[in-house]
Amino acid sequence: MTEIEQFDPMDWLTKFTPNKEALDSKTLEPILSFTLIWNLFEKVVCNQNCSMSSIETNVTTANEQKLLEAEDFLCILKFFQVWYMDDGDIDQLSGYLLSDHRHNNKIILLQKVLQGKTTTIKEVVSSLLFIAYRMRNNLFHGEKNIFTLDTQLDLFRAANCLLARYLDVVCMNVHG
Repeated sequence: MTEIEQFDPMDWLTKFTPNKEALDSKTLEPILSFTLIWNLFEKVVCNQNCSMSSIETNVTTANEQKLLEAEDFLCILKFFQVWYMDDGDIDQLSGYLLSDHRHNNKIILLQKVLQGKTTTIKEVVSSLLFIAYRMRNNLFHGEKNIFTLDTQLDLFRAANCLLARYLDVVCMNVHG
């Protein structure tokens, strides 16, 4: 067996973990799934050029075509409401998402969505996808600590469900 075939990335990453603790690839499966589902999302929804603008354009089109139904996203919305508002402090949302001033209007809309102050399906889905977009940015640009990702597995599971649900809606329309 060659060195390449023998290489174990989880074992290699262990030398960077606090206390040299081994990473469990099975535990991190939702994060691996997120990277693969996001890849498909970015290809299908954003035509390989992802931005909040391209996401919002796609959501607007899906909404105009009457493809979005609130019930399809309700359990995901409820999850994120609990995740981000469990302590009742919605004002920290920008910090949780590690978002900067460029997304202030998205944060304000997301706050309204999570508080139930706006319920249009277009705004709900766009806001939920903003969360996944920020997760993607934070993961791929080094903001998330890979050694504490196991504390966010439910967050990644919810994002995976969201992306898959949205892709189902868009792909069913495209591929009939």
